[in-house]
Amino acid sequence: MDAEAVRTRANDLPPEPGVYQFRDGETTLYVGKAVDLRDRVRSYTDPRSGRIRGMVERADRIEFAVTDTETQALLLEANQIKRLQPRYNVRLKDDKSYPLVAFTDHEVPRIEVTRDPEEGSVAYGPFTNKGRVDAVVKAIRDEHRLRGCSDHKYANRERPCLDYEMGICSAPCTGEIATEAYAEDVAAARRFFEGETGVLADPLRRRMETAAENAEFERAANLRDRLAAVEAFHGDGGEAVSDRRDDRTVDVLA
Repeated sequence: MDAEAVRTRANDLPPEPGVYQFRDGETTLYVGKAVDLRDRVRSYTDPRSGRIRGMVERADRIEFAVTDTETQALLLEANQIKRLQPRYNVRLKDDKSYPLVAFTDHEVPRIEVTRDPEEGSVAYGPFTNKGRVDAVVKAIRDEHRLRGCSDHKYANRERPCLDYEMGICSAPCTGEIATEAYAEDVAAARRFFEGETGVLADPLRRRMETAAENAEFERAANLRDRLAAVEAFHGDGGEAVSDRRDDRTVDVLA
């Protein structure tokens, strides 16, 4: 593409946040994010480096996706760079700064916050606020009692561990819960990360109200804070969803 072609394409883009791709046939050369797609793409009419100038000249078209916020654009950019591995993107190819929530590929899956999911895991993210992610995963374990232990700790147990006594694990390791029932809890937790906030928010709200009615004000306050984190979790509406058990990746923007 020459400068005039880039300028013409930029004029067709909306002045909104989003992600753009410079493409050469089926190959993605570069992925970038923008607060204003029109202005950002227009800047490529006069690239500041020879490397980027070569990329623009090689490209045959520019594709884009509009997002609601700059945060969504950031997350979508990170997801696409990791998936597509564009030649001209130096940063973010191997970046693991954004946490993911992963459900491991076991008969009894483990839930974990990680930057490097195990092979076969179903991973949700990336997310920009690790503190909020940790709070939500704690709420999920408290509500659905999913295991968080390593395979080494899980194997060959004769009695439940402390997590069971604390009420944050249903102890599938010793058969305290049937595999089918545990799978239903995992499915409910995954629905939350797929956007169904009420799966977790509704029971939290009921517990908070019950605690308040029983004058357990400290517990009610803790549940209120946890509920606020849960309800705010999908506020940016731009977390990307990927399934590591399949080569295909879907970028989801709510």
